[in-house]
Amino acid sequence: MSNHLVPSLATFPTEIIYRIFDNLNAETILSSFRCTCRRLKSLVHNYDRFILNFVRISKVNFELICRLINPEQVIKLILSHEEKTLFQIDLFISHFENKYFNRIRSLSLLGIDERHLKFILKYTKKSTATLLSSIVSQKNLRRLEFEIPPRLIPSPTWPVQSMIQYLRIGGCTHFYPCTILQCLPMLKTISVSFRRSENHYIVLADASTTKFTQLNSLSFENLSTKIEILESLLLLIPSLNHFKLIGNGNFLDGNR
Repeated sequence: MSNHLVPSLATFPTEIIYRIFDNLNAETILSSFRCTCRRLKSLVHNYDRFILNFVRISKVNFELICRLINPEQVIKLILSHEEKTLFQIDLFISHFENKYFNRIRSLSLLGIDERHLKFILKYTKKSTATLLSSIVSQKNLRRLEFEIPPRLIPSPTWPVQSMIQYLRIGGCTHFYPCTILQCLPMLKTISVSFRRSENHYIVLADASTTKFTQLNSLSFENLSTKIEILESLLLLIPSLNHFKLIGNGNFLDGNR
């Protein structure tokens, strides 16, 4: 009877193992692969496409990731300061106070406040407007999602030539589409969730006739505004091929 070698994950080519890692969450990679053998431990140590999603994560796994991960290995980060994760960002700060996430391509900040923004960008005396501008300026960043209290969302001062392609804004009351589109030439998708039970404003530049051809997807949630304002905005985006609207405004009056 001939002997057959049983394939082992540890003998797979490096690129195949990394492709497997691409489809697993960080806690699985760190807890299940890192301690298997010396080679897999080395591959985990050198893997540089980690996605850290700290929404609905257990405290044990949160501590595991913070203890073992190198910020240089992370390309996507999701931080939450909501009801179920109230002290998460503070714990995150305590673990990474003197470290930098220089390779981040996608950043999601849920329920954050200004002191958290200051830590994330290593600034100590900047306004929220400057902090947001600094985030958008990160050269590797392609996707940005943030949700912060309306009092902390200023009229945005976006840097020109940002490389962001996907932008999601939550908890919004004032939306400045022309300002954003003028400064984000690579932007393909905007998703805006407006704050409930408050007045909503889509602020268009006076007599704006500039067409923004980079955008192809636009979504509004909980929007309450006049149909005329919405029509004026849509006229400025001729390349739009996906539009989603969930709102309370008088949008369907039978004449449009």
